[in-house]
Amino acid sequence: MKHYLLILIIQLLVISPFALSEDEAEAPPIIATSSIDKAQITTSDELTFTVEIKVKKEIKLDLPEIGGAIEGFRVIDSGEEGPVRDEDYIVSKRWYKLRADITGSYILPAIEIRYKDQEGAEKSIKTSEIFVEVTSVLQKDGEKSKDIRDIKGLIKIPKKWKTWEIVTLIICLLIVVAFGVLIYFLRRPKKTIVPPRPVHEVALERLTQLKEDDPLSIGDDKYFHFTLSDIIREYFEGMFKVTATDMTFEEIKSEFTSFNEINDDLKASFLEIMKDTDLVKFTDMTISQKRSNDILDQAFDFVALTKPDEQVEEDSVI
Repeated sequence: MKHYLLILIIQLLVISPFALSEDEAEAPPIIATSSIDKAQITTSDELTFTVEIKVKKEIKLDLPEIGGAIEGFRVIDSGEEGPVRDEDYIVSKRWYKLRADITGSYILPAIEIRYKDQEGAEKSIKTSEIFVEVTSVLQKDGEKSKDIRDIKGLIKIPKKWKTWEIVTLIICLLIVVAFGVLIYFLRRPKKTIVPPRPVHEVALERLTQLKEDDPLSIGDDKYFHFTLSDIIREYFEGMFKVTATDMTFEEIKSEFTSFNEINDDLKASFLEIMKDTDLVKFTDMTISQKRSNDILDQAFDFVALTKPDEQVEEDSVI
């Protein structure tokens, strides 16, 4: 009996420190999660993909831009929330509104977050992959729509006419149709094809109208910056054939690394316009009216400096 009691005391002395250390274990330095608002959508629905990162204040990390890692979906909008403090953590969120054009099963990728701990050692953490099912708008509850009907079988027409009669009738009909088409094209009024207006003229006209409307004077800052962003993005897309209207700020910045149509100063000016307008569009932050008008003037200058040179025709000298 004494031997059993001695063994029990030894076990308690050995196990207790480990149990205490587990209870007192510190919370992880960083927590990264990803989520979606819908697991199954149609090609006409939007899906919100959110990445949430909780980090202790002494941890340093780089938030990756994950828009380009999302395959199979179009990013139609994006934004950030935070950072805000939640107990021992600082919480930041990034969200992306996605839309799929093709049905099928997709995987939203795991997002890798790299950081340095208190000792300066580089580490990383990954979120989980998320599966999404995209179905057709013609499908409902897994069944095909009843709006599509099967093709009926061919109906056999009794043969009553002689072959030469049918051939003669077809030839006559073709002659009548050909004559009617010829008369139509001869009498049809000719349409004057109006060439599309140059994109820089449209952009300058819209910028002038925005300046005259002056929504800043009535406190409508978001309308002002949304409109200014649309004007300069559509001009850039029409002028340089880059789909700037569907790209995020980070995607445009990445595109500029291999874009040689304009110089570095003009690139910096365009990115500054995008950054300042997005700040007001997607957050609750505001900027001064003077700064907003400076951005508008900066947009005027950008269009003027990047528009095509006007060609002056000279009369030939005989």
